[in-house]
Amino acid sequence: MVAFLIICGLFMQYLSLLAFARVGIFSFSGNNFIRYTFAITLFVVSLWFFGLAIGYQSAIPLWLGTISVLGMLLVYQLATYKALNK
Repeated sequence: MVAFLIICGLFMQYLSLLAFARVGIFSFSGNNFIRYTFAITLFVVSLWFFGLAIGYQSAIPLWLGTISVLGMLLVYQLATYKALNK
């Protein structure tokens, strides 16, 4: 199980690097802020997988922390999108 969680974390970091570099399915054109937010979100999810691999008892706090970080990134992304498209 621990190996599976580590592999999932590494895969999320790989997707995050692809999003930063605009490679493959992440080669869409558009707002850089959305691309960077998506890449950072994938990186945060990969950290959550690594945290789960380190200790199962910390799963609930890491899960709640990940949700709060993703929520903050989403609100920040939406606010910036609204501000840029006035």
